Amino acid sequence: MNLLRSLLSCARLYHWPLIILNSIAVCMILEKELLYGFTIGIQLSLLASFGFLFNDFCDLKIDEKNKVKRLWHLNRKQQKIILVASFFLVLTAFCLGYYLLPESEFVVLAIFIMLTLYNLILKKVLFIGNLIASIAIISPIWAPICIFHAFESQFLILVILSGITFNLGREIILDIKDVEGDKLVNRHTLPTLTSISISIVVSLILLLSSAFILLYAALYINDSTLFTALNITFFLSIMLYSLYPALKIDFANSQSIEIFISRSRIGMLLFPIVLIIHYIF
Repeated sequence: MNLLRSLLSCARLYHWPLIILNSIAVCMILEKELLYGFTIGIQLSLLASFGFLFNDFCDLKIDEKNKVKRLWHLNRKQQKIILVASFFLVLTAFCLGYYLLPESEFVVLAIFIMLTLYNLILKKVLFIGNLIASIAIISPIWAPICIFHAFESQFLILVILSGITFNLGREIILDIKDVEGDKLVNRHTLPTLTSISISIVVSLILLLSSAFILLYAALYINDSTLFTALNITFFLSIMLYSLYPALKIDFANSQSIEIFISRSRIGMLLFPIVLIIHYIF
């Protein structure tokens, strides 16, 4: 029971609905069948859970140092079982694509390679690891575009750029949370090589830049006044609820970081909402 609980917890299944919603929204904009969006969403959800599980397996020492209850408290046999289970998720994603959407296989393979290299090598490299993680997180938006070769939408390109920038800023905050463990394994991140205060400034600049990119897309890409008004409303809501409080948070306090991370998840909800509004108007 403890093994199953750890597996489900570390797989972060709560990300699945947002991943699937983003994929479906993009397929709606591309005028593809909703089944394709759902299939891609499930494939990406399986890959995301693989990435989380594999990451936790690779970060046993860091999580133990940071007192993060992931996999380090399990015995070695249980840890290996979860590692095998993570690769089974990848196999399931490939099988799903083979039977329902063969065009997705190359993208699934690319994301699998990206996540594997990230966990084994790239997350140890300053900024590159954050960038790869940010690109992977926003894959529910760019994966359908690559699968269907639909690169002509300037709006979607801006949303992807905004999403990568947003998650890049968020990843730096997560590095602040893990700074002690990263120092233990000599991992090069912005907080370990500079300071927490500099990392906060860089993160906030990225988060604000993301919001303004999304606002630009709402103002200049779609001619609908209602579309623009709704996006400005969501933009201001995210600014007030998710980003502005970050200026007052004591990032030396782990509980304060958790509050910010939880609030920034609200910002991630902005992307499928904007996509759906764009489709409607």
